Amino acid sequence: MKKKECTGCMACYNVCPNGSIKMKRDFDGFDYPYINNSTCIKCGKCMKVCPVLQKKSMEGKRDQKSTAVYVGHSIDDKIRRTSASGGIFPLAAKWCIDKGGVVFGAKYDGVRVVHFQADGMEDIQQCQGSKYVQSYIGKTFYDVKKNLEEGRYVLFTGMPCQIEGLKAYLQRDYSKLYTIDLICHGVGAPGIWERYINTFHDKKQIEHIDFKDKKEGWNKEQFVVKYKNGREYRKFPLDDCYCIGFNKNIFLREACYHCLFKGVERSSDLTIGDAWGVEHYASKFRDNKGCSLVFVHSPKGKELFDEIEKWMKYQSVDAVKAVRYNQRMISSVKENPNRHAFYANLKRYSFWLSMHLMMMREKRDEEKLV
Repeated sequence: MKKKECTGCMACYNVCPNGSIKMKRDFDGFDYPYINNSTCIKCGKCMKVCPVLQKKSMEGKRDQKSTAVYVGHSIDDKIRRTSASGGIFPLAAKWCIDKGGVVFGAKYDGVRVVHFQADGMEDIQQCQGSKYVQSYIGKTFYDVKKNLEEGRYVLFTGMPCQIEGLKAYLQRDYSKLYTIDLICHGVGAPGIWERYINTFHDKKQIEHIDFKDKKEGWNKEQFVVKYKNGREYRKFPLDDCYCIGFNKNIFLREACYHCLFKGVERSSDLTIGDAWGVEHYASKFRDNKGCSLVFVHSPKGKELFDEIEKWMKYQSVDAVKAVRYNQRMISSVKENPNRHAFYANLKRYSFWLSMHLMMMREKRDEEKLV
């Protein structure tokens, strides 16, 4: 497999029986698996659980699943206010926790974004909100399997490639495993994120980070960094250099530019995301507080949706119309032609100057189109 195809899901890292696979960060700021050939026992398990290799071998062989599509939001305004869109994830998490289960999702560990195990509702809020940085899976696939083998319910949330990696790692279906993936733009580079924080913010003084604060309303979200001294950094996405680089596809993972896991039919039980364009196909849900798009892919997905619908206001919608305004469900973003120039500058200049030059290039390109 070529490096640019690797999603960084870490299934190989989790399955290696003697720790011969380590994750190492490259200059672009992403973690990739590397094999210690002196300790590798050539068992081939890493190849068997790689979702990219499995996807290629199964191309055209999977059964097509029918998908129901809904728009909706939590009827609890507090949940919706603290969620990136309509607050569907915390409802699903509550259902799982109430059954004595555990939830896996992404949180901030300092400024790092990591996957972790939430054992109670007090932990769930850490998983809420968009995080435009690739999460570090660590050994959570191993922890998922351990919980399932103990007979506990598990809800795992993540990117489509992470869900595929988990299922490939498990190698079998577990009746108490439920999965939710996201409508994904692509994942930002953890290394670039850390450089950004170190350059523009004092990470020791950061108390909270929110990429989609809805103080000004949904679809007018702001990037907010709150500090321990009570002050805050608040910018609209096009006024912050990290958000510009992310949204302009400058420092996404290479695999994101040709993602193999897009599509309406997926391995997850539910797919959730912002219901952009909802005013065109379910106008009563456009109230500027946040609305979610929900794709139900499986019988377990329907079971989960049926369990949480009592806490929701929702409506069935036409899948074609919904996807029309949410193209990231089915298609990858294009690599920005300025990506290589940005990384070339980063090898020569400071991070601040490299970002400044990148933003100047973007501005010139935009002016040429006018």
